Amino acid sequence: MKRIDVLLKIFKIEFDIKYTLELIYDGGIKDIYEIFNLNFVDAAYVLLNYEVFENDLFYNVNDMFSVKWRLDNFVRICLMEQPSLIEEMNKEEIVNTVIELAKIERNISKINDYWRKKGVIFDFLNENITRELIDEILGYKLGDVLFDFLSGSLQEGDLRKYIIDIYQQEF
Repeated sequence: MKRIDVLLKIFKIEFDIKYTLELIYDGGIKDIYEIFNLNFVDAAYVLLNYEVFENDLFYNVNDMFSVKWRLDNFVRICLMEQPSLIEEMNKEEIVNTVIELAKIERNISKINDYWRKKGVIFDFLNENITRELIDEILGYKLGDVLFDFLSGSLQEGDLRKYIIDIYQQEF
């Protein structure tokens, strides 16, 4: 996949989550952002040059999916500042991006488990929110391996090794 395409999908997931959290916040649950402190920044910076985007990235991302010209403008700025974003991801970027997305997925799973035990279910945030993108980036379904990582029975280093082994087999 091209770097810019993956980047936009990461930001779209984040945008959708933040939009829903904003509605919940406006509905009166003022601590919702503290409950769902999800970090998409690390996944984005696998692909982005931090020195280029450190100050403006999230200012430019804010609401870009709600107005088409903002999205087009963001893509144009990204490609001007970092032309390599139009290229395909390399194996190292794929592995690192998948690891960061899996960590987000694990965090969502932990949050949902914690609140489910208290009798609260957050329907808007299912535990597969990044899984489709992970599978799309890899071109391979991680399935049980990702489940093992989410449950804590597989560590980050083991997940990384598994993904690298997949690439050595070339699917």
